[in-house]
Amino acid sequence: PGHGPLNPLPFYAASAGGLSALNTDRSSSGDDSGSSGGDSGSRGSTERPFDRRALRLYLVTCDALTEDKLRDALAAGVTMVQMRDKTTVSTREMIAKARAMKRVCDAAGVPFIVNDRVDVAIAVDACGVHLGQSDAPCSFARALLGPGKIVGVSARTPELASEAKRDGADYVGSGACFGTESKGDAKVIGLEGVRAVAERCEALDLPVVAIGGITTETGKRAREETRADGIAVISCVANAPDVAAAVRALL
Repeated sequence: PGHGPLNPLPFYAASAGGLSALNTDRSSSGDDSGSSGGDSGSRGSTERPFDRRALRLYLVTCDALTEDKLRDALAAGVTMVQMRDKTTVSTREMIAKARAMKRVCDAAGVPFIVNDRVDVAIAVDACGVHLGQSDAPCSFARALLGPGKIVGVSARTPELASEAKRDGADYVGSGACFGTESKGDAKVIGLEGVRAVAERCEALDLPVVAIGGITTETGKRAREETRADGIAVISCVANAPDVAAAVRALL
């Protein structure tokens, strides 16, 4: 339950059981399409590729997003959740927060990943991590997490997208599309800038999600003009008086 037309989409990294089931499904069907054309990065060729449908409506958390709001967002159709926490100092407290969020996401069958903190992702058995350009290198995270987890990388240029692909990223996040209060230091590259990254990603067979200042009013435009696989949102859902209505408007 919980994510509309994608239900029951079997995300490969959601659990060890899910990964096993998917690998069994591939073996029985004879599907060996795990490798893509061009530079396939450092992921093993026997792994099921990341399902780009997970990026359709990607929710990044913030302090305003309560557990109840997260449940409402998932029930309305959010397809992936990234925990982004820049205020919690204690690693133990962050692990506790991540474990609680993961429990909610698991119940909805939606992938849960952690921003930046590979250690926290490992501690809670998250589906993976998302890394900025100043975070740990993608190759380092991949070595720690293994081939069965999701690693996303921020890329605001086509060149950074190509680098992410070489390093084994499953997807890239590109932006900012618009100015944003959620991340004051975000460099705005606009919809054209994200479109350039998306075009490179299409050639690389690398999924891409557009991010940065997207609202319920601009979500459709961001999808159409960037040609990204999905859009990522923060405050327009977390601060919405009706979270479910905001999510439906963004799908």
